[in-house]
Amino acid sequence: MCNHKNREQAMEVVERDANGTPTVWCDPCIYRLVKALNNGGLRTVASCCGHGEMHGVISLADGRELLIFPDYESARKAETPKGTQKPAPPSNPPPAACCASTECCMTLRQYAAIHLRHPDSGLDWLDKMIQAAAADQHREWRGGPR
Repeated sequence: MCNHKNREQAMEVVERDANGTPTVWCDPCIYRLVKALNNGGLRTVASCCGHGEMHGVISLADGRELLIFPDYESARKAETPKGTQKPAPPSNPPPAACCASTECCMTLRQYAAIHLRHPDSGLDWLDKMIQAAAADQHREWRGGPR
């Protein structure tokens, strides 16, 4: 997994729109995987390698998530053998699971942006909130005031 001082500057562009604006980007250490998924028709909406602090994740446009483990042993520990207690459901289920009405409260892209703390929700106000929260967290890590 990568170890970059400035994660945002290290991001690799996977795809650009007709105007050349990046539309899909990711951490450099999972670039080839994210590019292969998108080239193969599995659209990604968000990704993070985990930066050595946790497992990585790639969120697909259809709502599935792919987990990336640093090694074989870590992946085996995450598996639940048959006949044992299943892991607890995620604390923040995706919108399709949490919205009982036919009008969903947010898109999967917006959910992924919030869940992965990556400002690419498609909503300027939400992206600004995610960026502000990340800046606050970064200041806390450095020991500065909020």
